Amino acid sequence: MELVYLWVEEFKNIKQIGFSFSTRFKVDFKLNEKLGYKQIQIEESPEQRRFFDNKVDNVTAIIGKNGSGKTNILDLIGLRMEERKRYRNAKYFMIYHHKDNMFSIEGSDFKLVSSNIEGYPNQKGSFDMVTEPYSLLLEKQKGMFKYAGFLQFNEIQYNKLNIFNLRNIFREGYSKHGFKPEMDYSNFFQRIYLNPTYIGDYAKYKLLTHFNRLVPSVSKEQGLVFNLNEKVLVKVFPNIHVVSFQEVKLNLIFQKSFFRKETDNQLPITMKEKFIIGFLKKYFYYSFESCTELIRVAGGDSEKIEEMKTEIESFKNLGNDKIYLLDLLKIVYSYVEKENLDYANMEGYVDALSKLLSFIEKLKEEYFSEDKISIPVGREEEEVVADLLCFIDEVKFDEFDYLNNAIKISIEPMSSGEEALINIFSAMFFGIQHKINSKNEKAIILMDEPDVFMHPEWSRVFLSEVFNFLETVKNEYYSYQLIITTHSPFIVSDLPKDNIITIEKNPDKGLCEIVHLNNQEQTFANNIHSLLSNKFFMEATIGEFAKKKIDKVIEVLNDKKNSTLTLEEEREVKAIIDIIGEPLLKHKLNEMYLLKTPEYKRAVLKDQIRALNQELKMLESDGND
Repeated sequence: MELVYLWVEEFKNIKQIGFSFSTRFKVDFKLNEKLGYKQIQIEESPEQRRFFDNKVDNVTAIIGKNGSGKTNILDLIGLRMEERKRYRNAKYFMIYHHKDNMFSIEGSDFKLVSSNIEGYPNQKGSFDMVTEPYSLLLEKQKGMFKYAGFLQFNEIQYNKLNIFNLRNIFREGYSKHGFKPEMDYSNFFQRIYLNPTYIGDYAKYKLLTHFNRLVPSVSKEQGLVFNLNEKVLVKVFPNIHVVSFQEVKLNLIFQKSFFRKETDNQLPITMKEKFIIGFLKKYFYYSFESCTELIRVAGGDSEKIEEMKTEIESFKNLGNDKIYLLDLLKIVYSYVEKENLDYANMEGYVDALSKLLSFIEKLKEEYFSEDKISIPVGREEEEVVADLLCFIDEVKFDEFDYLNNAIKISIEPMSSGEEALINIFSAMFFGIQHKINSKNEKAIILMDEPDVFMHPEWSRVFLSEVFNFLETVKNEYYSYQLIITTHSPFIVSDLPKDNIITIEKNPDKGLCEIVHLNNQEQTFANNIHSLLSNKFFMEATIGEFAKKKIDKVIEVLNDKKNSTLTLEEEREVKAIIDIIGEPLLKHKLNEMYLLKTPEYKRAVLKDQIRALNQELKMLESDGND
């Protein structure tokens, strides 16, 4: 099963353009003058080849400069029904192939395709009437399609496909959720949003344990991200900044001595206890400072602050620092509520903090130091670690962050490029492992410039890593179709030109246009410099500043009015030529430079005269014979 074709009659800057996403079918939508309407023509390609490995059926890359419409194409394919309904004026249809002659169609503005479909219900007021947006099952017959039912009512076909819309940055209209399936009823295939930025730390932890389980059976040749060798740590830090610890005096047992007296019949304070008390102490001072600042901003007098301070300092510690500090926080929050300084629920802050501490207390003692928790990532998830990370994610991405962003999670050691890659794979892994429906047969994954933050080497291996990764995810989807927008020539060089859609923005109308590659222009395994020189990537293969410097050198060397260079020109030109890294360009400019120097020019002319004299002697010798 696959997405075969998208026709856009009107959506944003795209008008009356068709996009093909299958190498198995040739699809056209054009006017049939004999029939008097635009006809959908689908022909199966005579040559059926499987280019990609195993689970990945097909990959399409959409390339073009910013503003050409790449993201708009993914929007139209990937929008959930809730957002799709906002674009009531959009007109389009998408065709999917199921099996043999069975297809399905999703779209808006049924009039576009109605003449191509026989037997569809059209009685007004009927329950079976086609409504907008529509989705139908179709059986392909000669030159026509036969209506075979509504897609959403055929559970077997409807549940075969899910479409994952994966974005690093979601535009307006997209909510900030790492994983968000359809919330409203939808008669389209299920669309699920995946945002690596908001996928959360549990998803990364889950992925890393998955990778660690693969290490014994995965060679280095199979991918870079799999070779972590269980050396990765999840680190938990307090993320609290306090201006002063002196404003209010606390009656803490822990601060009097790191070790309790042996006569107390108690063990020395553990590193876990030190971490918890240290964290709570910082959290209290942060909350106290915030409350006093709110009172001042609200125009309250200093007496209120002194009253709160007195109540805190007179509060007795009954022998448990943790309970004591939590009780002090309740005093602070009671003043916030009394003065109506915050519209949030103050009990929510105390509850969230108490839950956080209950998860932290269950962690192993050896993970703790005084100022951080270092959790080694093994081959299996630890339940208490998973619970802690899930809770932090839940609070962090809620409408109110009841932890005040007081805890920071870091996965180390990782470069920014590795982190970007892990974020993307975490989002994919979390999404495709989530049971959306009973079938989960095929997944279409949409990726909008996934390599945008990556080092060139990560971009170069990206598609190979995705293929390897999807192969390792067992018992989920049988197959995958990838549709990627990109500026990366590395990704393009991994694909045949039939798998690439090239678009550009019409400079006069601002509309998206398809540009067909030259028949002789192959992309697969093409030289990276050749691809970079293509106008779809860049106007030149060097930086603009360097290009201007070199253009200036060429202009000086090509000046026919002056046969030689001034001393200043010589110095400037030679200084630029000497630092050029590209050898062919450097050699050519050196030749041009030397031709502008009198000594070299005389030597060249002498060589030319010598060669001409030699040629003349040969001619005269031939004439005498």
